[in-house]
Amino acid sequence: RMHYMFNRVGGLKEDVPAGWSGRVRDAVSSVRSRMDVYENLVLGNEIFRGRTRGVGVFSAEAVHAYGVSGPIAR
Repeated sequence: RMHYMFNRVGGLKEDVPAGWSGRVRDAVSSVRSRMDVYENLVLGNEIFRGRTRGVGVFSAEAVHAYGVSGPIAR
């Protein structure tokens, strides 16, 4: 989580801690190297697929009626 005042007009309130960007790169690299495992855990799980299939699907009429936009409207 980030505090709501972390981002400000013109940039961040404070500099990120020393070494932060390196740790972020390492974390992203680690996650990317295991994406196939994560994908299988989610998409290969029959229970998950059964509980999420057809959930959150809007008809074209509902999209227009509620003013839905962006990826949700697709």
